[in-house]
Amino acid sequence: MDSDSPRMTAPVHIGRLLQDTLERLCRSGDKVLLDICRRWEELVGPVIAANSRPVGLKDNLLLVDVASSVWMQQLQFLKAEIIGRINAGLPEAAIEKIRFRIARS
Repeated sequence: MDSDSPRMTAPVHIGRLLQDTLERLCRSGDKVLLDICRRWEELVGPVIAANSRPVGLKDNLLLVDVASSVWMQQLQFLKAEIIGRINAGLPEAAIEKIRFRIARS
């Protein structure tokens, strides 16, 4: 084979490539957010997950985008329960607060 030829390797699923790349680029706080994002539906349930998504984590404060003001109000009532579920499922997250905001289109 020519030294200028590209090396042939077995195909890899794009999702696996993205996951590997994200994990290499993540700092420790970003890794926790990545874990929360990956397990969001499992942690909060399918209905809440369909209407919200975690978007940031800083100093034990989780920022979550929500679909509407109605969902933001509903999740305010569930805030303590959501924090408890996240911390039970991912103790390393150590979430203390959640801030909800309406997702930008």
